[in-house]
Amino acid sequence: MARKRKRRGQTPSELTLDELNEELDGYSERVSTQLRTINLGVLGIVWLLLLKQHDVERIATQISERGLLCLALACIIVLGLDILQYKFAERAVDDAFNRAEQSPSKKAAYYEDSFDYQAQIWCYRLKLLLTAGNALGLLVLVGYALI
Repeated sequence: MARKRKRRGQTPSELTLDELNEELDGYSERVSTQLRTINLGVLGIVWLLLLKQHDVERIATQISERGLLCLALACIIVLGLDILQYKFAERAVDDAFNRAEQSPSKKAAYYEDSFDYQAQIWCYRLKLLLTAGNALGLLVLVGYALI
């Protein structure tokens, strides 16, 4: 993250709301990208193990197919939550934008109690938890087969 130059009257740690919002969006985007990468990786490994190719057959035959299918389904759910998070966020932004257009100051805040705003936060949190569970589940299944 690049630091911005100190502005007159601001300490280096002070940021405007717009700057804070940009940073928050940047972090959210990076976390979401990593979650997608992890889930697609887990899904790829699960697919490889389900195919039982000769290279991984010894390990794959010792891993529960039901467990692998559950992991695959959980990864697909996370990818769906990712899409839902951005759809709910888009709707929350559209709502604030429409209210800003109608306001004399051309500004509007998000309705933090709105369904769309809260739903995008819950989708984000749920995909974090499910991704951690997916990665841990894969480690347990493969670790158990190797031991």
